Amino acid sequence: MADERPSAGARASLAFAVAGRDAADYARGLVADVDKDHSPGERIRQARQLRIITLLVLDRAVLVEALTGTSWDAISDALMIPKDEVIRRYAPTVQRWRDDLDSGRVDATIFGDFTTGLLDDPDPEGTARTVDAWVARHAEPWDVEPDGAGPVTRALHP
Repeated sequence: MADERPSAGARASLAFAVAGRDAADYARGLVADVDKDHSPGERIRQARQLRIITLLVLDRAVLVEALTGTSWDAISDALMIPKDEVIRRYAPTVQRWRDDLDSGRVDATIFGDFTTGLLDDPDPEGTARTVDAWVARHAEPWDVEPDGAGPVTRALHP
């Protein structure tokens, strides 16, 4: 019987999708509060938090690329950071995902919420459906999925 667990690359795609959703939701909250009074510096703190969240999206994008076969040279070019620095920053995490996620030895103290993408969610299929539902709620009328499956579910099973 074939192993039915999603690959490390597919799990990283799921974590990337969750991070992107979180960034979009946070940004929406900033826009929704633009007409409200804020304490001095609060908008700056909120904007800094959005920056941190988007850096997580970037880190997850690098993880997806590395785990799905993109070379360190190509990742370096995309990040505009020297290859040696990219490897120093990302290779240990990439190796942990390869070793632990593919073998099923998932240590929550290492991977935290991005083993499946959502806190306390041991079910990547459920996580994918949750994010697909979020995508569908925010879709334009012309963005209808013809096969009924959402993009996150498709990424989980490439």
